[in-house]
Amino acid sequence: MSTASKSKKTKKTSSKPNKAIEFLEAGGVWEWMLGTFNGKENVKILNIAETNKDSDFLLQKDYNVTTIEPNNIRTIPAEETYQIVLITYLNKIMNNEWERNDLLFEASERRWAEGFTIVSTTNKNVIDEGWDRIEENSKFSIYLI
Repeated sequence: MSTASKSKKTKKTSSKPNKAIEFLEAGGVWEWMLGTFNGKENVKILNIAETNKDSDFLLQKDYNVTTIEPNNIRTIPAEETYQIVLITYLNKIMNNEWERNDLLFEASERRWAEGFTIVSTTNKNVIDEGWDRIEENSKFSIYLI
């Protein structure tokens, strides 16, 4: 993907999200975030990832999702805002302080002021930024920033 793209809603196969999304749904965090915006019909999601796995899952549930690779985030105008920004398993970027700060800045420019940014990493790359860690297990950590 060289620019922002929307996955097709016509997919018939059942997709499964990354473990982080499964945890957010099972733990009630996802429902809590949606409640902040009075339901999913009022939520735009920006999925910053190297795959469409989470986007495909969310699109099957009728969410408004835009997927973009991290190095293309600047192609989305800063005035285009999203209530939820997902940054999933970008360990190489999250491990590099300059790249991490740049990506988080660009993501925050596109996040609605009262929105949420959810960062998930494998535990090979736990981030010590003082962020609220909402889950940590043997495989991944999820942060709310």
